[in-house]
Amino acid sequence: MKRNLLLISDSRELYWFCSRKLSGRCEVLHSRLNDYRCILRFTEAHSVFCVLLDTSLIDSNSAHDVRTFVAETLDCPFFTIDSQENKIPSEVDSLCSGFESDGAQLVESPRISFDKHGKKNYLLQLEKFASLEEPVLLLGESGCGKSYAAEIIHSNSSRKNRPFIRRNIAELNPALIESELFGCVKGAYTDAMEREGLFEKAGDGTLFIDEIGELSLENQAKLLGVLDTGKYCRVGSTKEMTLRCRLIFATDADLLAGIKNHTFKKQLYWRLEKLVVKIPPLRERRDEIAPLALKFAKECGKTLSRDALDYVEIQDWPGNIRQLMFCIQRSSVLCDSKILSRKDLVL
Repeated sequence: MKRNLLLISDSRELYWFCSRKLSGRCEVLHSRLNDYRCILRFTEAHSVFCVLLDTSLIDSNSAHDVRTFVAETLDCPFFTIDSQENKIPSEVDSLCSGFESDGAQLVESPRISFDKHGKKNYLLQLEKFASLEEPVLLLGESGCGKSYAAEIIHSNSSRKNRPFIRRNIAELNPALIESELFGCVKGAYTDAMEREGLFEKAGDGTLFIDEIGELSLENQAKLLGVLDTGKYCRVGSTKEMTLRCRLIFATDADLLAGIKNHTFKKQLYWRLEKLVVKIPPLRERRDEIAPLALKFAKECGKTLSRDALDYVEIQDWPGNIRQLMFCIQRSSVLCDSKILSRKDLVL
């Protein structure tokens, strides 16, 4: 079983120190001091066997607050470390004894930032919206992580143990989208057979519909009716069924422009606009680039050297997470070494 140590610290050097010292025995998850409340909730699903707090830059009261929150959130030992000394507590060494992993690598958390008005960024919005039942609309460039954001909402909601179904409207046959969503009865149209729609298949779980901007105006009107009433009928039937799943929508299109161009219904936009999360492009989330690159490299059986990480962090990645993933995958195929260096990266 994977063993994860959660490090709470603002010191980048300490991340790498712990990763090197504990490599092969556990995986280091990281949270900055301003992030730990959010990150701890995201890591509940992981097997965290202990938490390590860097006390070099905080007072005793703050350390006590962190310890208390950890105790309320995770059932695991809690230790402190001083980044100035760079010494792993002996108790942590003892806990790690006997653990084996596939070559642990550092996994850093996205940085939780605040704008000038003090509003929390998209990760905290996702966490807050997860506890609600209203539909959520995710906006952002192609490849920026909208699917991952939908998974965060689902995995932090009361529906996390129920189905999570995703569909991309652009990938569906336009003529069959209605029956895909609502289901149909036998004989509803030529060669139609009895079938469940996505609303039924999702049950009490979450249905994630990507590229909502590609939905036809006719089907937009029908979707609006479902959102307003919570009821729908299979194609070819008049029997009403109750919508039980949570709905999450996403698009990289400009829906306001679509309203002006009469390709998107303004009533549907205002209905979805209640809970909107704008996912920033990867170039505006540079603290996430290194952890993502390490994750993709690990999936390919590789890791990244420090100069490679520094290099990927300064790229703009116009294709966002998808482009970064393809870069690491392509470079891994072409490189014989287990460690990808700067010269091995093929952008």
